[in-house]
Amino acid sequence: MIKTGKTRLIAIAMATFVMLSCQAAFAGGRLLATGGVTQVEGSAGAGIVPWALIAGTETQDEIGGTAFYTHIALPDYGIDVVGAAIGIKERVELSYARQTLSIGNGITNPINTALGLPGGTLNGTTISQDVFGAKIKLYGNAVYDQTTMLPQISLGVQHKVNNDFKSVLGITGVPEVLGAKNASGTDFYLAFTKVFIGGAGGLNLVVNGTIRETNANVNGLLGFGCVASACKSGTGSYSTQGEGSAAVFLNPQTAVGGEYRMMPDQLKASPEDAWKDLFLAYFPNKELALVLAYASLGNLPAGIGPGGITKEQANGLYLSGQIGF
Repeated sequence: MIKTGKTRLIAIAMATFVMLSCQAAFAGGRLLATGGVTQVEGSAGAGIVPWALIAGTETQDEIGGTAFYTHIALPDYGIDVVGAAIGIKERVELSYARQTLSIGNGITNPINTALGLPGGTLNGTTISQDVFGAKIKLYGNAVYDQTTMLPQISLGVQHKVNNDFKSVLGITGVPEVLGAKNASGTDFYLAFTKVFIGGAGGLNLVVNGTIRETNANVNGLLGFGCVASACKSGTGSYSTQGEGSAAVFLNPQTAVGGEYRMMPDQLKASPEDAWKDLFLAYFPNKELALVLAYASLGNLPAGIGPGGITKEQANGLYLSGQIGF
């Protein structure tokens, strides 16, 4: 489990680290919003999908970065994410994020009863994971290459370590109970991002497509892969998933858009649907970005019923704030 105080300390440490690193390099030469915002795994992108853009406001001769906090409020769950990223000469991005899934008592009480544990044993249960990311720009410039339809292309990797694979329930962890095989896994992705100046009736349009290789369950919060008896089909090995985003800038500071992210859907006990969102992003200046979204994160376990583990639709508000340098 992770305590709120520890989460705050991580956020402060990440923000301080980025500030000290980037102020020395005098970053900030890029145009407003050209680094995107920070998605839930800590990479530059939108809300749930990484883009080919590199974090920060640096140009090709600078070092920049971002620090962020995101909260997703779901009916019986909450997801909190803190982290930071460094952008090096608008070509390389290094990132870290700590994700914490808080499980409501409405979910844990039936499990508590089914396991015969003393009342309240599982109250306040959380699952956390660390995400270490790296991204390199391979080709193009999403904004300035307006004479070609070719997008900016970046290759990324996200290594995830689930900190509560075995320990959440004191006896065994939620991911292991549901049939996940591993406590860590690595996603690989290729992102394609293009900005069309005036491409939407005179308004600027951003389009992104991402191809991901992954074996994560619920983004890794429920572990990686699956044991043979718990798999829907196959062995829970890597599969290719598609992701997409589109946004229109109503003015230089405000964008509206939506995203769609396919998920592997490996575990019998925890079926997954695609993640989706509709978002509003506001950039009051180059250093600050705010995001409000309505997110649908597919299915999450809802407890234990007569037929086994039940599920619920995970829909709720997504709030995020980012500072950039």
